[in-house]
Amino acid sequence: MRIIEQKEWNTHQLVKWVACNTANQPLSFLVILPSGVTKKVPWIIALHGFSSHKEEWLELDGYTKGGNLVKALADMGYAVVAVDINYDDLMVNGREGFFNRTVPFKMVVMYVPPVCREEDDQYAPYNNLSNLAHQSVLFIAAEKDEETPFQDSQWLYAQLPMTDKYFLSYPSNHSLPLDYVPEAVEWFKQRL
Repeated sequence: MRIIEQKEWNTHQLVKWVACNTANQPLSFLVILPSGVTKKVPWIIALHGFSSHKEEWLELDGYTKGGNLVKALADMGYAVVAVDINYDDLMVNGREGFFNRTVPFKMVVMYVPPVCREEDDQYAPYNNLSNLAHQSVLFIAAEKDEETPFQDSQWLYAQLPMTDKYFLSYPSNHSLPLDYVPEAVEWFKQRL
């Protein structure tokens, strides 16, 4: 692993790392470290959607508003790691492994997630929810989502097997309002 960029981001430290995966292919990720913290802090991994990239977790007030959430979490003393996922490879080669690796996470937050009900195979997301049985899940849906019908979001939430789960919805389209940020931060705060 090596650092390829280091700078200040909204009063916090942004570090861009490059490492090689098991196939010896370069993998870059961003780490946002809270300012002035010298002790161990909880780490939060930020994964983007199908058509996004890790840098969207740094954009304030943009389409995803991911930067607002990252800033709020860093302000509270959490470190955030943003990585890119190659969804083409994931769909062809790795969904089983991806779902199996979600087991070590303590919490999962799903922001307007795709449901993919038309993909009725063993690797469809809803057929792998048993891997999340021991996590806490915050599920955030958009009531006017043009990409995932609200009824599909409600259906997917009902399939979640864990007992510590919470459904939050907004009367918005796929781009959530900024109101979700304090709700998500409070949810993290109560569980970390």
